[in-house]
Amino acid sequence: MNIILEVEGGNELCISVGPFDTVRHVKETVQTLHHIPISLQNFFFNGQLVQDDLHIFTSQLFHGARIQLLLAPHQPPTITPSPPPTLPDYDNDPVTLKVKVPKSKDRIPIEAELNDTVLKVKEKIGALEEMRGKVKVKVAPMRTKEKIEIEVNVLDRVAVLREELNKLQRRLGFPLPQQGCYFFIHRQQVMYEENSFQWHDVRQGDTIETFDGYISDNSSSSSSKPSSRPPR
Repeated sequence: MNIILEVEGGNELCISVGPFDTVRHVKETVQTLHHIPISLQNFFFNGQLVQDDLHIFTSQLFHGARIQLLLAPHQPPTITPSPPPTLPDYDNDPVTLKVKVPKSKDRIPIEAELNDTVLKVKEKIGALEEMRGKVKVKVAPMRTKEKIEIEVNVLDRVAVLREELNKLQRRLGFPLPQQGCYFFIHRQQVMYEENSFQWHDVRQGDTIETFDGYISDNSSSSSSKPSSRPPR
């Protein structure tokens, strides 16, 4: 999601942050992109100083929040333009292997990383054999205290959860952020809706949470195609 830093003098900085970033990490981003030393940065939100060790996930900050960036006196920084965006890195994108199962004519699609070993692929095949078919997961939306049990296929993309929640919203008036501005978290890791539940190692009875906001493509700390994948 994006937050806006209001700098003395009328300047504004739009910074993309992830839910697990700390305020200290945001200050490091400002220092890297705009050359404002961390020692000069003081963040104020609703008139209160924001502590460096506070996580975005547990704070009151939200998408579009405006934060005052007050600088230490007598050392005005020079704000430079952000560097041009780099081309996306596809080296870590998953690939799909068609695995033929002995004594069967079926070929099972297995998602794997380019640097996965043969042993790792075998482990995924074994896990998929145990999980084939439907599994039930519990979805815990951020705006409610309840958990919704939804049955999914392990080979389905995570995006099917969004479709199911949209159906609940249309039928029952279930509360969801406007314009679908939320994403899914599994075991404290952001989920990628274009990938399957199997890829995220989702198992029977697992809980999947929602978090209001979105992951920006231009974020240096979180994006729809980040440079590193969640632990597998």
